[in-house]
Amino acid sequence: MGTLFLVTAILGYWQYRTSKRQTEIADTDLDSKIVAQLDSPAIEVRVAGLVEMKRSIEREPNNSERVLEIVEAFIKRSSAIEARTSSSSTPPAPPLSVRRPDVQNALRVFSDLRQDASWGEVCDHIQREISLHFAPRPTFQLVDLSGADVRHGKFHLCDFQCSDLREANLSQASLLGCRLNGTNFKGSTFTYARLGQAYLLAAILDEAQLFGANFTMAVLAGASMKGADLRDCEFAGAYLEALTLRADWSDPELIHEDPLSLNYARRQVVQTAGALAREGLLFPRILQQGPTYPACDLRGADVRGADFSLAVLSGAVLTGARADQTTRWPQGFDPGSAGVIMT
Repeated sequence: MGTLFLVTAILGYWQYRTSKRQTEIADTDLDSKIVAQLDSPAIEVRVAGLVEMKRSIEREPNNSERVLEIVEAFIKRSSAIEARTSSSSTPPAPPLSVRRPDVQNALRVFSDLRQDASWGEVCDHIQREISLHFAPRPTFQLVDLSGADVRHGKFHLCDFQCSDLREANLSQASLLGCRLNGTNFKGSTFTYARLGQAYLLAAILDEAQLFGANFTMAVLAGASMKGADLRDCEFAGAYLEALTLRADWSDPELIHEDPLSLNYARRQVVQTAGALAREGLLFPRILQQGPTYPACDLRGADVRGADFSLAVLSGAVLTGARADQTTRWPQGFDPGSAGVIMT
């Protein structure tokens, strides 16, 4: 009996090792095949590669992390902004699905493969970033994704800083905790999007459709939201005042600050601006303003039904903004003195 048990155990272990090795070989072959397709000069071949990647996850869910890495790298290299200046003055390109259907498909695959994140999970990630000074994020800095259609997309904790997302459709997308500093969203749609704890310093949201979007604890200093539709938006804990960045972050009082405080956002902006400056990437909205960012610019915005009651709003530019009796303001705030038009 002892000999039979030993032989059975050895055979079982050998079968396990053989199966594992075959899976590893298959994974390697899959990676090689997909990478080859994504490197093809033909768009239809690249799109087919993306479709195959998604199917592979249905067959082998354990490959999801690897596939996400491949798709992230593909999006970055396929949509990198070549010009080292802000693109805010150039006319928007045709929709992404028209000019780069492969990148549009890649964004959808990336979103579909991610698990949605709760508010608590985003808070935990930010706390790890502070305590460990690093926590991995999907990074898409300096990319041209203008005209992208990523409705319902799961892009929480992604880094899209200094990118071009003009006229993109981000309706009901999860952008919780995203780094969006200096990103151009002019004319984009964010209906019911979740932007809680997002960093939007010097972001451009002029004429954006933001109906029902949630900006809880978002940082909007220096952001431009001229003519934006902000009806029914939530700004609890959002920071719209002018913001001066501090270069010295060794102050013990700041190190032990509440992880969800504005000091964390300030430090991240300092680091980002420093990295861009070292690389010679000159984006006027981020670098030329120096360490001080003006208050958020809401001139001409429609803020009917928006809730600013718990927002840090003093100094925000509201000249010509349209409000009504359903708009909620911080205690003691006088909308008339700020130039708000009551309708």
